Amino acid sequence: MLIKIKQSLLSIILLSGIALSFLSLSYAATPNPGHPWSGVGDGNFAVTGQTAPRTYTLPDASTTILTTNSLVSVAQGGTGSSSLTGVLIGNGTSAVTATTSPDGLLVSDISSSTLTNKTINLSNNQFAAAYVSNHEGYSGYDEGLLKSNGSKFVRMNLGSALQLLRTSSDASNLEWATSGVSVAGSDQEVQFNSGGSSVGATSSLTWNNANSALKLVGYLQLPTSTLPSVAATGTMKLANNQIIGRNMLLARTHVTNDYYALQPSLFQNFFVMIAAGFSSIPLSLGVAIDNSGGSRGHSVSETSGLTMNWPTSAVSSSVAGVYTQSAIFYRGSTDGINGFFAFARVYFTDASYAQSGAGTGSRIFVGLSTGGTNDVLADDAAGDRVGFSYMSVNGGRNDTYWTITSKDGTTESLTTSTTAFTRLKLYDLYLYCLPQASEISWRVDNVTDSTTESGLISSNLPTASTAMKAGASIGTVNAVARTIKVQKIYVEVPR
Repeated sequence: MLIKIKQSLLSIILLSGIALSFLSLSYAATPNPGHPWSGVGDGNFAVTGQTAPRTYTLPDASTTILTTNSLVSVAQGGTGSSSLTGVLIGNGTSAVTATTSPDGLLVSDISSSTLTNKTINLSNNQFAAAYVSNHEGYSGYDEGLLKSNGSKFVRMNLGSALQLLRTSSDASNLEWATSGVSVAGSDQEVQFNSGGSSVGATSSLTWNNANSALKLVGYLQLPTSTLPSVAATGTMKLANNQIIGRNMLLARTHVTNDYYALQPSLFQNFFVMIAAGFSSIPLSLGVAIDNSGGSRGHSVSETSGLTMNWPTSAVSSSVAGVYTQSAIFYRGSTDGINGFFAFARVYFTDASYAQSGAGTGSRIFVGLSTGGTNDVLADDAAGDRVGFSYMSVNGGRNDTYWTITSKDGTTESLTTSTTAFTRLKLYDLYLYCLPQASEISWRVDNVTDSTTESGLISSNLPTASTAMKAGASIGTVNAVARTIKVQKIYVEVPR
């Protein structure tokens, strides 16, 4: 019994050793150590470059691994080509190819078209003829224009002879249209905008190019303007330049200070002028004059030109000056010969015209008045007047600037300018009153210093129907002779 048990135990140990031997063989070092015999393949496989264990996942299917050993085909997601330059063209399942076209490749939007050297000629920006003549929508359109229709470029028709390309009236498109401008009139006629929509011409306005002559049958209307700039040498500028509110045709040359008003016709407008002469009697035109004072005479200087000199006597309350003998100028109360444009140029050379103490001083008045030389016997003389005054009287008015005075026969109104009264300065003084006007314009120029100032007065104007004289005068308070120099006094009535 014991023997049988030992034999059975020995058999078990032997069977276990055989089993362990088969197990050891299945994991032998060769041909595939550590793997079951079922995992042994028929090829060799080696991986290099890893510095640590890595995981590589392969598809669970029989497949080909892509490598640099051969080109990747289109079916494998590649191009099937080893070198590509330019624009690529698909060829179904065949390898991708590149065109040999130059820069500026033009791609058609026609689905059936293939890409075969459709180009823009870069040297002249024209479509290549092969493309223009062989593709749908463009056949025979050489020299045409392209425009966008919102989704693609289409060719415009060529229009008719001499038509112009313009934007449509609703600004939504381009269109060809016949020009609305055409030659109007006859030879030499100047064309002009006629009614805002067409060109007109008339024989009343012509230009003769042969002799550079402009002809106008009608009148030239000039708007009011400021003093124009100096004209070019050898030319003249004409402008409507207002002088104290009066429109006057003015001419200006290339010389800075050479400009002047072109006066109205002498036969139509009534005017008077008192001017300096070469004797003790001034020249007068259109009116007799009254003049008074000391030893009257004339003088000439580069500063003032030719002037008549009216000095007072060296006694107190002495007066000197010149006035029209008759009162002939009206502000105007009815239709007739009234209104006035008055001008005077005066100069003062004495050492002083200002008061220097008790009972001293002088008075000056230039303009239109009923009083004549009596205007300078008091600060506020009786009568009607309008003009320029300077008074420096101890105990009375003491002016620094030229003052515009107006009086309606009862009440005086004074307007102080900012132009200083200064000896050795030449002054131009202007007054302008339209017929029956309720205001009078004034202007004072310091000709020596090239300054000007102007304004309007409307208070206590001289009585509309009262006639006045025109002139200039000076009066003394104390027994000191003082002189007023007058180059010209000019007054004009509109008709």
